[in-house]
Amino acid sequence: MLLNFMNVKVMLYFLIGYVSFLMPAFGTQMGIIFGFGILMALMTFAANLVWAAAGSVFQGVFNRYAIVVNVVLAVLFLYAIYRMWQ
Repeated sequence: MLLNFMNVKVMLYFLIGYVSFLMPAFGTQMGIIFGFGILMALMTFAANLVWAAAGSVFQGVFNRYAIVVNVVLAVLFLYAIYRMWQ
């Protein structure tokens, strides 16, 4: 979890959360702001664990059906490009 504080995404997440939500609501109450920072880091750590677990679950499916998955993703990508340029 300590590495989450060094992660750029977590720093930006906390900075945006601080400026948008914490600073207007709590101002100079550093204890509450620090607590929310720890909570945000824990939430990011949990999200990374879920992301890794889902990736390991889907890796078997992607390996087994690699061609089908690649074709479906390519078609969806082309469809998204088509919809953007309409």
